[in-house]
Parts: sequence; structure tokens; C-alpha cells
Amino acid sequence: MYNFCEYFKNVGLNKKDKVVLFIMPSYELYCVMLAGLMYGLNIVVIDDFSSKQKVELMVKNSVSKYVFVNH
Repeated sequence: MYNFCEYFKNVGLNKKDKVVLFIMPSYELYCVMLAGLMYGLNIVVIDDFSSKQKVELMVKNSVSKYVFVNH
């Protein structure tokens, strides 16, 4: 989990930055989510079964600094 925190730092994320998680339910999703919370990120989780239009709208409206995807 601390590797994710180091990754957040390396890509330039700061505490209170907003990120989007578009990751299928998996071990990785929970690791990134917990590490993000530990790091102090604001997390928006998007259901991977959402339509393309809904995903685009949510990413646009979230004004996030980074998007995590595992598809």
C-alpha cells in the first residue's frame, strides 16, 4: 500500500487532490482506494459497468487531477 502512496507522490498528486478510480472490483481497487485515503486524496469511484457517456460525464464533472483505469 505504501508503494501506491509513493506513486501518488511521484505523479505529482497532493493531499486533497481529486482522483477518479475506474477499476473493476478487485484487490487492486481496494489497495488504491485505501492508499488514496491514507494519502489524503478525494476519491471518485465509477462503476465499470457504466455506459461510455456516463463515464465521460462523471470524469468531466469530477474535475479530477488523475484517473486510474485497469481495463
